[in-house]
Amino acid sequence: MRLRRLAVSCVLLGTVVGAPNTQAQTQTGIVEAAAQGAVFMPVQDTNRESTGYLVVGRVGYFVTDALQVAIAPQVYGNFKDTPSGALTGRVDYHLLPESTTVPFVGVQGGVLFSSSGGGFGGGGGTDTNGALGGQAGVKVFLTKTTSVNAELDYIASTDAMDEGALLALFGVSYYFR
Repeated sequence: MRLRRLAVSCVLLGTVVGAPNTQAQTQTGIVEAAAQGAVFMPVQDTNRESTGYLVVGRVGYFVTDALQVAIAPQVYGNFKDTPSGALTGRVDYHLLPESTTVPFVGVQGGVLFSSSGGGFGGGGGTDTNGALGGQAGVKVFLTKTTSVNAELDYIASTDAMDEGALLALFGVSYYFR
């Protein structure tokens, strides 16, 4: 229920804050550089003992006005142990590329580098696993080259798909035109 309210709030914020006079926002050939952050709680952790953080850098290229491919290095941890990392590739489809409020959906996959006690599922050890997930969000353009972003992601290690994390990410993007 909280996540539904968060998603509705993000869309409403986008329609109120969006700049009405900027031109088409996502276009073929544009490069997007983004920085995002989140605090997360693994889905299976009802005691909230593995609450942690996630910092994401992302560089994407618009193959078409609506289709973007991106690479996203990530650092995450649980505030107690050594941080871990991930490198994911993602493909996002932008539903209203000509708008100042641009919703999108996508898929992602990559590699998780877990250190002791870290990991989206709260697992320990030092291993490398595959990762799969999906995301949906909104980009609200403030200017022709700047947007604020909100998205919901689900990402999990391929060896424990039921122990992933649902993440609410917030950030800012700059578009090289």
